[in-house]
Amino acid sequence: MPKKFTDLKQIHFSTNVSTGFKYRIVKSFQINFEPMVKYQINTFSNNSGDFKPLFIGLYSGISYSF
Repeated sequence: MPKKFTDLKQIHFSTNVSTGFKYRIVKSFQINFEPMVKYQINTFSNNSGDFKPLFIGLYSGISYSF
């Protein structure tokens, strides 16, 4: 049975900040990177201490066109 989280608020928000980079290797082939920071706002009630969820990620991909 799943554990119930009692310190989560019913309404919370998240904000994302990212930027994308494309690097063309040859005319039909490119790679892309997108570093991202995600911050959770108003997630937990007061009894969770001073915990502020912050996520850092790197999205990447490969594109080939013909």
